[in-house]
Amino acid sequence: MDELIVDRKRDFIPASPILWAYDPFIAAFTRESTWRRALLEQLKPGNSDTIADVGCGTGSFLILVGRHAPSSMLIGIDQDAAVLAKARAKLACRWLISPCRAL
Repeated sequence: MDELIVDRKRDFIPASPILWAYDPFIAAFTRESTWRRALLEQLKPGNSDTIADVGCGTGSFLILVGRHAPSSMLIGIDQDAAVLAKARAKLACRWLISPCRAL
């Protein structure tokens, strides 16, 4: 199994080698709207909640949570600095923390 790891300097797998394609790829090849909606129903976010999304990627789920609980504190945590930068752009007024080790 170790022989399959090409870059031993990184301790995570990047979201996508072509970052601009990540969100459309997830939308096209997963049942994203189904599982995100089901997760949101289980989470039942409230406006006074603080919610951390570990492995937030580009922040799409945090956006959905923010729409349902606009006054909640949202924290996105991701090891991949490139996707976290995209998440920051998508959630310009929310808190995002990177990398996980800094916590």
